[in-house]
Amino acid sequence: MTVHDLRGKRIIIGGGATGIGAALAARLTGCGAHVVVGDINSAGLDALMSDLEGSEAAVPVVFDLADDASIDRLVQRCVDQFGGVDGLAIAGADLSPTTADADRPVLDMDSRVWEHVFRVNTIGHARLMKAAMPHLINAGGGTIAVVTSGAAFMGSTSWPAYASSKAALGALVRSVALTYGKFGVRCNGVNPGRIVKEGDYEVPINALDRVGRPDDAARVLAFLLSEESGWITGQIISANGGSSFRE
Repeated sequence: MTVHDLRGKRIIIGGGATGIGAALAARLTGCGAHVVVGDINSAGLDALMSDLEGSEAAVPVVFDLADDASIDRLVQRCVDQFGGVDGLAIAGADLSPTTADADRPVLDMDSRVWEHVFRVNTIGHARLMKAAMPHLINAGGGTIAVVTSGAAFMGSTSWPAYASSKAALGALVRSVALTYGKFGVRCNGVNPGRIVKEGDYEVPINALDRVGRPDDAARVLAFLLSEESGWITGQIISANGGSSFRE
């Protein structure tokens, strides 16, 4: 089943070379959307483009959520290629081993690590929203959907900077929804729980008793990017297999 009202929609994916972003790119192009996929991973982008059917509807752009000029180029590429922007999805975060291993509890924290994590996971998201917002408004309204984390409300003993940045992202989602809803712009987030890439396996710890796959999150993001979710804004949806429960 496809989300038919995405046909012809012009959507940017920030962080789309692998994982949830790549699954979303495949789903959106399959639904007829025109997609600009940005990622810092150029090799991953090349692999994604070779995998996508109808890849003429998808354009790869190497970009970095920590770099303002790079963010502007990503948005401009969508405008130049497809004439505007109707939607923005952000699935990017710095989960590299170097950063994750350096994200230590408060007594051992390195301020530079926290600054970098927030620069990518929160400020970079806000900066990408800023660059896309005038085009969404000019299009008569549009949708923004971001990937957050259950760590935002459950906390984390191992990645406190990451958890804090995702909590801040939830506040950003609500602020954008409140500020720009009058222009027809909706903004939501998805907490996908633990997602495991195809071919990998972990012992599931959730109510559905199975591991989460990238497309589990991509389906919800596609819904939020479509008019099927037209009455939803400012929400963080926990589509997590029942690994946690909250209203």
